[in-house]
Amino acid sequence: MDALSELLSLPPEQKVARGLDHTPAEIAQQPDTWLSTDRLFHARRTEIKEFLSHSGVDTHSSSNVTIFLVGAGTSDYIGQSLAHLLRECWHSEVLAISSTDLLTPMDDLMILERKYFWISFSRSGDSPEAIAVLEQARKTHPDICHLVVSCNSNGRMFRDNADQTQVLAICLDDAVNDRGLAMTSAFSNMVIFGPCWAHSDHLVSYEEVLSRVVEAGRSPLPRAADCASTIAKAGYTQACFVGSGPLPAVARESALKLRELTAGKTMTKSESTLGLRHGPMAALDHDSLSSVPFPAIAGAAL
Repeated sequence: MDALSELLSLPPEQKVARGLDHTPAEIAQQPDTWLSTDRLFHARRTEIKEFLSHSGVDTHSSSNVTIFLVGAGTSDYIGQSLAHLLRECWHSEVLAISSTDLLTPMDDLMILERKYFWISFSRSGDSPEAIAVLEQARKTHPDICHLVVSCNSNGRMFRDNADQTQVLAICLDDAVNDRGLAMTSAFSNMVIFGPCWAHSDHLVSYEEVLSRVVEAGRSPLPRAADCASTIAKAGYTQACFVGSGPLPAVARESALKLRELTAGKTMTKSESTLGLRHGPMAALDHDSLSSVPFPAIAGAAL
């Protein structure tokens, strides 16, 4: 039995005592939940496409809309993971901006008379910064359209914006509203949701890609769990996650997950592949673990 299956098979009282009542199951369920997220997109595909068009997104040619991908912490890393793909598919300027950076100097980051479209990510929908920045934007820039993606139908971001004319609020399946300390299912499913929008005009070819992604996420889980178990026993005091292209955000998310799940006992950092050699490499020693994150198993590698 692999290490993840062993954790899943523990008696409930042992899971609670070891703080494992949620996270292992939330890691293990991810490939199957990606399919559920894809089905959700299919159910609302027409509505989403119409809203994107209304917001100024033209999937066939360049448009003059500037797109902000907004979130805090892990939700910010979701936007960073999707920015390259959406820029390529939507032929628009796409910027991932943390809500913690956007809240105070909002007008400094926006150009007058330019059209904007915001996509906000939040697992709980109750992040104070995420709520405040959305409220401020709707008050001071009422012409901006907002796509809100959350995993909590009871969160304020979803409830307060569900009936707004310039807002489309979408809640993913409650199964990915992670109950554990570290957000795992919510991260990967909101990332999976992005390519659904990007490839909405040619879903048949995308479905083939998605099926391979699901299998790529499912098959390595036992090996990744055993590898993580071995690494955990090796006594590393710090870890560095490395990635380029869209993967620096996955590296940041992996570093955050390891830091959260070890209660800060393992110090972590993240860098781009080439950026590592411009100074940060000096901090690595024989007690350091270096890893290149593979998106489909980033959560399982913990």
